[in-house]
Amino acid sequence: LFRSRGKLMCANLLVRFGALPTHALPRETRARAKKGRKMGTRQCKRGAGGCWRSSETRICLERKRDSSADEARAVAHYYETKQELGKAGRFYSICGQYTRALKFFLQYGESEIDNAIAVVGTARDDMLTHMLIDFLMGETDGVPKDPNYIYRLYMALGNFVQASKTAMIIARQEQNLGHYDAAHSILQESIQQLESRRVKIPQTLRQSFVLLH
Repeated sequence: LFRSRGKLMCANLLVRFGALPTHALPRETRARAKKGRKMGTRQCKRGAGGCWRSSETRICLERKRDSSADEARAVAHYYETKQELGKAGRFYSICGQYTRALKFFLQYGESEIDNAIAVVGTARDDMLTHMLIDFLMGETDGVPKDPNYIYRLYMALGNFVQASKTAMIIARQEQNLGHYDAAHSILQESIQQLESRRVKIPQTLRQSFVLLH
């Protein structure tokens, strides 16, 4: 299946990141990969006398992190060349290329909004935040998205004040449409999420919930 050396190397990376099942590799390749993982673990795990060496451990972890980023970038490029933009975006986010990851998620469409929110929440970059908000508001393609995505974005960014305000706006819209159960659920979920993060519940949010209870 993987005849060229380049394709075999890429397949190894896909297996390592869980994007391809191990049994897809040739038998001898699976054996070498298993042996390599064991050797790497032994080299990184212990120092002389069976004790952890902080400096050696730190260097080993840094090398592993750099290597993982390079490998993730290679897998991302592989999926990009195949025009599988959603998968490419996931691996670009792993290696820290958040702008490129977000670009591919938004190009792929609404099915990747959850990943787009996660990337922006991790990056905490104003430009990326505004880019995603424009997309959610319909500024990019003329199609406004579910307002719950805006709420989830603010939660991912840790902007709990705006998240609470957004939840109340969404609940009010549902209430105006006569969907009282939906409005109640939105406020209840918002309060529960804030409590789970040990964030003080805004009085206006709690009052809105009590009025619908």
